[in-house]
Amino acid sequence: MNRSSISTSEITHAIRSAQVNSLYNGAAIPIGANILVSFFLALMEWRVVDHNNIIIWLALQSAIITSRIALIVSYQRVVKRGLMMDDRYWLKLFRASMVFTGLGFGLAGILIFPANNIAHQAFLSLAMAGMSAGAITAMSIDIFTLSLFS
Repeated sequence: MNRSSISTSEITHAIRSAQVNSLYNGAAIPIGANILVSFFLALMEWRVVDHNNIIIWLALQSAIITSRIALIVSYQRVVKRGLMMDDRYWLKLFRASMVFTGLGFGLAGILIFPANNIAHQAFLSLAMAGMSAGAITAMSIDIFTLSLFS
């Protein structure tokens, strides 16, 4: 195929396909970081925040993380089987999962915010900033997805 026979829509499709592949293939490390940060955040705040709030937040985080893992496994199965894929569909699902992930960490600022403890407030802020910094690296391939997370 020569250069003149490639349409703009084919190029757009190829770019979107590469973006989607990159987002899904690179999701394991951010999910692992999400698990670790959630665990350590709950552990650190346990003595200074209402335990019910921590349990509720951890339950929400667990549901979000489990959903993201299920989404990634589903995507990988479709790719492995060579089934026809609609990249826009998979991109929308990934973006939705990132909205929920961002909301989950945003809720940490409400549910497990230690009202009268500056050191623990700083730790919570640092954890949230760290997750945002990690998201920049993991999702830089798609700025819109990154903006949905933050």
